[in-house]
Amino acid sequence: MHGFLAFVDVPPESELTVSAPEYYTARWPLSLLGEQEMWAHTPEQLGRARRVEPCPVATCVDVRLAPWGARGIYIPMGILQSSAHFWDLIHMVERSPILNAVVIDVKGDYGLLAWDSDVPLAKELGNRLRPSLDLQEAIRELHRRHIYVIARFVVFKDNPLATHKPELAVRREDGTVWKDREGLGWANPFREEVWSYNLALLEEVAQLGFDEIQLDYLRFPSDGDVGSIVYQEENTRETRTAAIREFMRRFHARMSAYNVKTSADVFGLTVWVAPGEDMYIGQRVEDITPYIDFLSPMIYPSTFIPGNLGYENPSQRPYEVIYRSVRQAQQRVAPGTRVRPWLQAYWYDIPEMQIQRLAAEDAGADGWLFWNAAGYYPDAVFGPLPPRGTLWAQVYGTNNHP
Repeated sequence: MHGFLAFVDVPPESELTVSAPEYYTARWPLSLLGEQEMWAHTPEQLGRARRVEPCPVATCVDVRLAPWGARGIYIPMGILQSSAHFWDLIHMVERSPILNAVVIDVKGDYGLLAWDSDVPLAKELGNRLRPSLDLQEAIRELHRRHIYVIARFVVFKDNPLATHKPELAVRREDGTVWKDREGLGWANPFREEVWSYNLALLEEVAQLGFDEIQLDYLRFPSDGDVGSIVYQEENTRETRTAAIREFMRRFHARMSAYNVKTSADVFGLTVWVAPGEDMYIGQRVEDITPYIDFLSPMIYPSTFIPGNLGYENPSQRPYEVIYRSVRQAQQRVAPGTRVRPWLQAYWYDIPEMQIQRLAAEDAGADGWLFWNAAGYYPDAVFGPLPPRGTLWAQVYGTNNHP
């Protein structure tokens, strides 16, 4: 946000505070402002201001605020069973001058729920995890600590539903439930009964007090013996993408009744495939982003294969993969949808994690999220970044940085 402010009869020792919806608040002592831009006194330099001369009144100030973006970590479902571990991660967020958000599993990869659902099918499935903390009370406490809270909701990978309702599952030719590489069943994304079940659960999540709901596994299966899957429905690019698009349309309609932001995770390569292509999983940026506030491509450099983006070994080019993927995503999302990537907090050392932050911020991402399936994060990743040249040399062995 950019604007001009003018003041009359303001004491010189006054402090200027500027805030706006969707932007960071920034503060400056008026006595220190000059004609050169002055960064706000925050680790992330979230605003800048300068005096404007000549000024027709006593004081004129040119102000720029940085857009607000969630900078967070993922907290997996298993950690909800350990109150001590959960609050250790929250204390790390509070210690960090950078972090301001957490992503918490509410319906995880195994189809378990982190709250007591009144949805009849959920009661029938008995898929309630018994965490050691009360989810609603935890959300209230996180809000008291000024932490933005995102609910991660796995949609179509749903072993309890597939196991107990095989007629709603992805199946093999003999009618048995198909399993992915982890030995888990999936609900059939073509089936409206599956949509209705998930949408009913999502309405309950929206009522729990989360700031945002994030959809994951918003697609057809991609790993395992996918060639043995036989759908009763016609399975084409057109029907797959139509199914995902219609689910998203209904999700958007349901969520419009609640004060909650929405987002979706997609494969990192999704933003790079040719327009119209769905990688055989029904997942396309153009079908998803008209219905959400944020797109979170999972641009983990180690998951890109040799040749992707023109690199012989993409995992050794973390800055380039993140920067270019964010910029690519920004060009493909629907108007009004912002890009906030998932970054990789595994396999890499601390400088390689930090340079992903730098790349996302250089690309103008609206925040970022770090993923570690076990919920382990080194504190040092979330402090002030080293000087650009130092960080570049630590990762690439050279100071030849952009």
